[in-house]
Amino acid sequence: MKVADWRVFSTWKNADEYAFGRKGQPGIIPLEDKEAYWRIYQGLLNAAEKAINSQADTDSLFIRPKAFSRERGARGHRPKDLWVSICHRGSEDFGYFPQVYMIASDRGLEIGFAASIPESDYSDTEAKKRNRLIVPLINKKLTSGTNFELSNIEKSINKYNGWNFNYTTRLISGMKGFDIFSDITSVFNFLQSNLDVTGAGSICKVWNPTEIESVDLTHELQFTLRTFFPLLQRAAPTAEDLELLSKQGLSEENAIRSILSKLKQPKFHTMDVVDALTANYPELWSEILQKYGSGGAGNGRHYTSFTHISKQLGKLVKVGVIKKLGYDAAPQGFGNPEIMYWSRLNLGISNIEYPDDVSPSPLYPEGSVKQVTVNSYERNPKARQDCINHYGYRCCVCDFDFENRYGSLGASFIHVHHIYPLASLGEKYHVDPIKDLRPVCPNCHAMLHRKKEVLSIEELKAKLQN
Repeated sequence: MKVADWRVFSTWKNADEYAFGRKGQPGIIPLEDKEAYWRIYQGLLNAAEKAINSQADTDSLFIRPKAFSRERGARGHRPKDLWVSICHRGSEDFGYFPQVYMIASDRGLEIGFAASIPESDYSDTEAKKRNRLIVPLINKKLTSGTNFELSNIEKSINKYNGWNFNYTTRLISGMKGFDIFSDITSVFNFLQSNLDVTGAGSICKVWNPTEIESVDLTHELQFTLRTFFPLLQRAAPTAEDLELLSKQGLSEENAIRSILSKLKQPKFHTMDVVDALTANYPELWSEILQKYGSGGAGNGRHYTSFTHISKQLGKLVKVGVIKKLGYDAAPQGFGNPEIMYWSRLNLGISNIEYPDDVSPSPLYPEGSVKQVTVNSYERNPKARQDCINHYGYRCCVCDFDFENRYGSLGASFIHVHHIYPLASLGEKYHVDPIKDLRPVCPNCHAMLHRKKEVLSIEELKAKLQN
C-alpha cells in the first residue's frame, strides 16, 4: 500500500456522479488514478485471500468484496471507500454479519471485526426491517459463549496496541461513537443487554493515510481473522434461526430459504416453492398475490406472483444459497427457467456450452478432458475470477458492459474465453488467468467459436470494425 495511491480518495472525494464514466459519457478520472484505486482494491483482496488460506478451516469462509471495476469504478461512480469483508458461510442469511473487514477511504485504513451495522446505513425500508429482526439473533449468538473464550480474545488483542471499541464502522477519533466502549467486555455487555436492536459493535484498528506504508496488511488481517474466527463460527445461522425469522415476517426471501432447506427432492420447480409457501405461510402468500396478481388476462400478465418467486429464487442462486443446499442448474426442458438462467449467471456463463467455458472444479490445473456434448475441462472458477479481477467485466472484443446496459441485472456477468485451443494442451498444463483468459460477451464468445478454427481476439475485433 502506497501513500501516493491513497491520495485518490481525497482528490476525488467530491467528484460528480459517473466520474469514472459510462457509455456515451467519458469520465473525468484519469487512467493513473483509476489504476491507483485498483491497486488499493487488489491489495485488500490479496490480503483477504492470504488470511483465509492461513486458517485451518478455509472452506467455511468466503470473501465478500465491494463491487468495483477497474475501468468503471463503482458502477461508473468514484468509490467513497473500498472494502473487502471475510464472512462465514451461511452468514448471507444474517446480512453477511458478523464479519472481519477492511475499509480503505480518505479517513485511512480500518481493519476489524463488526458484529453488525446500524440500520441508518441502509436506505431500503425492507433492509431496515430485516436488520431489526436479525440483530437480536446475532447478538444472542455472539454473547452465548463462555467468559473463558472472551477472555482469550481479549488477551490476544491486548498483545498489540491501537485497538478501538466503536459503536460502528467507518469512525475516526473525534467522531461520535469512536471508542465509546472501554474494552471488548463492555462491547459484549452492550450487545447482551439488547439496548439497541438497530445494529452496533465494532472492534478495530485505524490508521490515517500518512501511516499506510507502515501497515503490514497481511499480518494485521490474519491476526484479526484468527482472533475473531470463533465468533464468526458461533454466529452462523442455523435452520432454526431461518425458521424463526420467517415466522417473524422477515420477508418472502427468508421464507423461501427456510423452505429450500427442508426440501428433500433432488430437483424442484418454482411451483414446488409456491405450494410450500401456500401451505406454510398462507398470509405471506396472500400478500404476494395481492401485490403481484395470479396471472391470466388483465392480471399480472407480464409479471405475476409466480414470476416474483422465480426472481427471488434467482437472487438466492446468485449469492450461492441454492448451490450450498445441493441444487444446481435444471437440465434443459425441466424446472424453473430462472434457476437455469441464474445458476449459470452465478458462474458468469450462459446456457450455451463452449469448449473453453471455465466451469467449477476444486482443481486449478487445466486439461482432464471429459466427453459430454462438447469437450469440457475440469477447471477452477478461481482462474475465471482472477481474469475478471484483472480485466474487469467489459467485453475485450466489442467493449460491451452488461451492468451499464442492464443495470443491476447485468452486474458481474461476463463469459471468459481461453485464447488457446484447449484440446491441444497437455494434461499438466496450468492456466495463467492473465495471459490465457479474456472476458468476452456471449455474442463475441459465440463468434470466436463460430468456425472450426477458433478466431483470435484480434481477428474478431478486425471483423467487428469492418
